[in-house]
Amino acid sequence: MRKKILLLLTSCVTPQRNMPCTVVSDTEVRKNEYLKSINWYLQHTTYDLAVIDSSNFDFSPYIENKRFVIVDSFIGNGFDVALGKGYGESLIISRLLNHKTIDNYDVIIKVSGRHIILNINSLSYVYRYLPISRFVSAIWSKKDDLAISDCFFSSPSFLREVFSLKLEMINESKHYYFEHALSDSIKQALLIGYRFIFPIQPLLQLGVSGSTGVKLENKCSIKSRCAYIKNFIFSLLNLIR
Repeated sequence: MRKKILLLLTSCVTPQRNMPCTVVSDTEVRKNEYLKSINWYLQHTTYDLAVIDSSNFDFSPYIENKRFVIVDSFIGNGFDVALGKGYGESLIISRLLNHKTIDNYDVIIKVSGRHIILNINSLSYVYRYLPISRFVSAIWSKKDDLAISDCFFSSPSFLREVFSLKLEMINESKHYYFEHALSDSIKQALLIGYRFIFPIQPLLQLGVSGSTGVKLENKCSIKSRCAYIKNFIFSLLNLIR
């Protein structure tokens, strides 16, 4: 049976002043980048969508498409900036969990809202017919204890039962980032019966990193593609053991 997929775009149109590791801070620039991303996903995917903004920016006047099943905003930028922007993004995940709508879906794709994942359809195809209900999929290095957070896939239960318990630990002043919380959550999930799947290909992205201002990569080498396929196959073999 084909799985129901919800694509979550996280948003912070107006970041706090003096937020560490935030080079792109102009509100108008950020808003336009989010709108560009939203329009791209509407045109190039068929998934239901959610956008949640943590700076209380209301996207409702800009979105009429019924595929947006969640359009939400809240005042979530009053925390100590020393905790970092990853903590702010964690608040968006917590906010998502307040919406019972997500339990109508089998797969949640979390995407940093200003980033366009050009190969999102190729990446997500495998999850449409996944024969398991409790899983997480991310670019994860167990050795380095890091998981890429620009885009990852999971069942709603992973967010509720595992990841939500790690979010309050995020504190960038103590060098514990969103990526560390995601990595630790994957390890914990494996201990309680969740399955892990390595993505079948690297992320091909359009946009600019909010942390560095560097243009995001939208190319990858044949060697890199082969490495991803190898890791993907290995993770699939683990599913049937």
